[in-house]
Amino acid sequence: MNSQSDYHQEYYEELKDKEFRDIFVREFIQGGLPFQIRILREDRGLTQRELGEKVGMRQSAISRVEDPDYGALSLKTLLRLASAFDVGLLVRFAAYGKIIETMEDLSPEALAVPSFEDDPVIHGVAKATTHNTPEEVPTATAPESPFEGEGDTGNGSCEVIPMSSLRQASPETTASCPELSYSRAATQ
Repeated sequence: MNSQSDYHQEYYEELKDKEFRDIFVREFIQGGLPFQIRILREDRGLTQRELGEKVGMRQSAISRVEDPDYGALSLKTLLRLASAFDVGLLVRFAAYGKIIETMEDLSPEALAVPSFEDDPVIHGVAKATTHNTPEEVPTATAPESPFEGEGDTGNGSCEVIPMSSLRQASPETTASCPELSYSRAATQ
């Protein structure tokens, strides 16, 4: 079996070609999302018809969504599916290296995402903050920004505040942390 560095090196050589990179990203999305949708549906014990009822689509539309050759998934459809599965949806641009790392484990276990009710991180946060009021939640410093000079304030840290307080964050707090400014603006 290839080591991780051999795996990365193999892709690195192929990714030197721009046309290959474009195909690589397209195939990762168009092949991976339908597979994950099917995994999530099956993990929840739903038929295509039952999932279709939850998202307001026909069974035949769910069949197309689960077909990697369909290739016409819209953000609107993905959001409807995320709501039906009660999971978040993360759509973002990424470095090719991150995509390769993600591809290292495309097992059904890795693609099965817990619903909000079963999310161990959410329940860990809820358990840890059960006895704390927002004022008692300790603040922490974020790691140094990897984007030196791109909106970095130079101090390398941002105050971490409870999500429930995000909308009330002062302009002074958000001015010292560009990430918080962006998050704050997105929640208004």
